[in-house]
Amino acid sequence: MDFLRRLLGGGQGSGRGADGGMYYYIRSRRSGEIVQVRLDLNQLSPEYENDRVVGYFTHKVVVGQHSFERMDADFRFDPNKRLVDKKVAGGEFVTREEWLAQQQNGLR
Repeated sequence: MDFLRRLLGGGQGSGRGADGGMYYYIRSRRSGEIVQVRLDLNQLSPEYENDRVVGYFTHKVVVGQHSFERMDADFRFDPNKRLVDKKVAGGEFVTREEWLAQQQNGLR
């Protein structure tokens, strides 16, 4: 289980996986399905102010594998690529533990 924890990161995206990605978990408001979302920090879009980078952002369209419900997630980072804000429409952020419990129980 420790291998899986290191690979997938922990919490609500509080850590990086062994693959360098950050993982977040979003529960659909309609179906309750929890979807794992991976962010690659090397693919963030920079935000500029007066020709200098003041932060980064990314937008993810998240679709459930079983419910096919769409959720839109926005993530904002500071110039050092540390998360400063996250929002999701059509769902809510949950913990990795909730996602794992749903995977183990077969609840989709």
